[in-house]
Amino acid sequence: MIRDADRLGFIADIQMVKKLIFSLLLLSASELCFASAASSPSPLVIPADQIKEGCTVEFISERPTNETNAPGSQPHEIAVKWICKGVATATIDRYQVEGGSPQIITTLFLKRKIFVALAKWPVTSHASDFQGDFYKVYIYKYNRESNTHPFIRDDKMMDKFGLGWDGVKDGITVTYPFKDAALIRSRLNQLKIINMNRTRS
Repeated sequence: MIRDADRLGFIADIQMVKKLIFSLLLLSASELCFASAASSPSPLVIPADQIKEGCTVEFISERPTNETNAPGSQPHEIAVKWICKGVATATIDRYQVEGGSPQIITTLFLKRKIFVALAKWPVTSHASDFQGDFYKVYIYKYNRESNTHPFIRDDKMMDKFGLGWDGVKDGITVTYPFKDAALIRSRLNQLKIINMNRTRS
């Protein structure tokens, strides 16, 4: 009887160990799935109720249409989309690969009709002897009359922010003066564009 009891206890212990191992395997698998999902790119979504209620601006990473980079690299463009309930999605703009992939730094909405985005690209150019980042301020005016082209890019206003070199050029350190929301806001105030509201910084 003692031997049978010991045998039953041993079998029970084995079954418990099997259950524990199975639980650990499930936990590891779920962690791997979570890590994979977390590492995959997701769009940056900015609520745009200040322009139109129920709308968002989404920055979506996409592979370049003309891939020219070396194998193994993963450059991406950014498609800027206007998404509203009950209306077809519209493309506001597309930021292409320029030496490196673009990155969104900050966004602004102002006066309920203007949308501003700041993007940057990492740049290493031996031809121009520059290493650092290139920034660009994009300014769009909301076009209420069109669902297919809801924003018009204001290149004239964008020119007032100059070239966005920030790094070392020809051995000299250069700093772009408008590389965050506060600096852009200050410049827009100088240009007499006021009543700004930040959505992301």
